[in-house]
Formats: sequence, C-alpha cells, structure tokens
Amino acid sequence: MAEHDTVFISSELISALDMKGLERLRSAFGETRVEIIYVIRRLPNLLASHWRELIKHGQKLSFEEYLENAVIDAGRPNLVPPLPMLHLDRLCEFFGSDTLRILCYDARNGEVENYGQDFVDDIFGIGHENAFRTKQLNTTAPDWQVELGRHMNIFGNTSLNYPQRLNLRKKLFERIADDMLDWMPGFAAQYHAAVPITLSNETNWIAQEQEAVAQKYGSHFVDSVESYLAPTEKQIRQLPLGMLSPQLRSDISLLFNELAANLDPSPPAG
Repeated sequence: MAEHDTVFISSELISALDMKGLERLRSAFGETRVEIIYVIRRLPNLLASHWRELIKHGQKLSFEEYLENAVIDAGRPNLVPPLPMLHLDRLCEFFGSDTLRILCYDARNGEVENYGQDFVDDIFGIGHENAFRTKQLNTTAPDWQVELGRHMNIFGNTSLNYPQRLNLRKKLFERIADDMLDWMPGFAAQYHAAVPITLSNETNWIAQEQEAVAQKYGSHFVDSVESYLAPTEKQIRQLPLGMLSPQLRSDISLLFNELAANLDPSPPAG
C-alpha cells in the first residue's frame, strides 16, 4: 500500500470482525488516513438475503432458527444476522466517525443497471463513465430451490465437508437448470402453499434497529435516510422435514446420493 496514494479495500467480512480483529486491522494502517464506506440495506431484505446465502454455503438452519440468533448470543458469530448498529459502532470506535459515509443499497439498486460499477464510480469520483465492467457471479436462485438446497444440506451436513457442500449446491442448481425431475414441481407447489414468515420495517425489533441507526448515524448517509426507512416487506416460506411426504423425502434422498457421489473436495470456481 505504501506505493500508492489511495488504496481501496472491499470486503463484506470487515464488518463482521470482532474487537480483536478490528484492532489488528487498524494497527496495520499505522498513521494512514482511513475512510469508511458502509453499504447499508433495509433489514427485511438483508436478513432474507443473508439467510439464503448461509444455505448456499451448506447451512441447514431454518429461517426461524436464524432469526433467533438475532436476539440470542449462541456463540456462533458466522450465523448471526448482520445488524448494522453493532458494525457501525465497532468501526467508528477504531477508525473514527469523521470520514464515515453510508450508502443505501436499496435506494440505488433499483435505479442503476450495474450497482457495482455505480458504487465504485461514486466512491472514486469517476462520474459513471463506464470506466470498467463488473461481472455477476453470485446469482439468485428461486426460493423453492433454496429450500430444496436446505433439505440437501440436512442430508449432507455431517457427511460432507465445507467445499463439498458448496459443490453440492452448485451441482443441484445445474441439475435443475438442465433437467428438472418430475417430482420437483410438486415440491415447489408445496413450498408456495406453506404459510410464510413475514418481516417488514414495522416488525418491532427491526423498526427499533433501523430507527436507532437513523438517529445515531443519519448525518453520515450519502443517500437519504428516508430511503433506508422506506416501507419494506419480505416473506420467507419453509417446508419442515415432517411436512414432506415419505415419497418426497425418498426422492430428495435419492437426488442427494446421486449428486454427492464423487464430489470434488475443493471449492467450486465462481
């Protein structure tokens, strides 16, 4: 970094560092001026997205179990919902709040074709000149496919290591895209018939968290604070194993055994 005037470090994991990790990170910069660019997202959307990402990485916890981690310290920080107040407080404690800028993902994502390009153009003052192109690798699967992936994780949680679980998910989505099995529409129909869990900006603890962030850090928002507090609702459905017919459970088990055979023990490309 000493060879450059400006260095941009981007990682979603920085905000998940504990106090010890942030202290080590701050010490690595010495006397260098550090600016914090924090991208915030409305909590109903963020919680649903983060849970889906955990399932794609091999976790089997239900959405209800995931939400319990928001209010209960279970000693498993990788499964805790990413609540912004804790992140911002920790970052400002070590780096100061003078240079903090908060961008609202929801305010921008619906207005630009490429959020990644818009973000970097804005941060560096390039001015949206199409200075570069970003590539989307982490695509979003339909909700019922994510739930099917969760059931696959239940089957393989103890028998597969982490890279194998990633590969299993990749092979599952590829298999669905290439050749949907005859029982899958029935699984999808049962999924869509399940009673959803609904989160909104009016959900009590979500409203409290978002209002607290707006009050304490509202002056640091680049986008309007109202864009973060705007009405938002997200629904997540679940199919507990006990709700599946014996035939569907058998079908999922057979598919798991098929896909799990000869899994590559290294992480999938992309």
